[in-house]
Amino acid sequence: MAFPPISFFAYLLQMGPWAIERHENYNKRSYRNRYDIMDANGHLPMVIPLKKGKNNHLLITEVRIAKETDWPARHRQAIKSAYGRAPFYEDYADAIVALFFQVEDTLFEFNSHVLKVLLNLLGMNDEIRYTPGFIRASGGIYHDKKGSISPLNPRAQGFPHYQQVFSDRLPFLPDLSILDLLFNKGPEARLYLSNIILKG
Repeated sequence: MAFPPISFFAYLLQMGPWAIERHENYNKRSYRNRYDIMDANGHLPMVIPLKKGKNNHLLITEVRIAKETDWPARHRQAIKSAYGRAPFYEDYADAIVALFFQVEDTLFEFNSHVLKVLLNLLGMNDEIRYTPGFIRASGGIYHDKKGSISPLNPRAQGFPHYQQVFSDRLPFLPDLSILDLLFNKGPEARLYLSNIILKG
């Protein structure tokens, strides 16, 4: 996932052994190349452009990022506009922005690199493990959460409120990208993750 939602990291922290699925086909209705932030107008979806073609029929490891557009600069500016006044923006901005400008060829490589950096920033220095084959349903040592963490199934319950940049004028938005939590809560982000009530 590209800068996964907060619930993704809550699952990693609370559910025990985990692994990233690397044998599935790309699903355009997922967080694989998108993430959600909050700016002065509220919810702002961000999309990493992909090479044209029938990506839905490709393995996730074969989907390529489009490099013809200047999307890294657009994402950097959107994040700065959204979180430039957040209490921990300066602490994390350089590490986050650098990810956009070291773009790997495939979406899977990019997301793997992003996840490694985010786990480090959260103090969750877990080794990233990958599934040995396609996991069709929960069972064995893994719980399949692919359908639970989806833009089609947004989570609104179980997230304690925290101060967001535009809380003075906008209602609290739960389960945005982990970037929202990092920039607003900083070192307390991991404690917040452990207090989320996960259902399903």
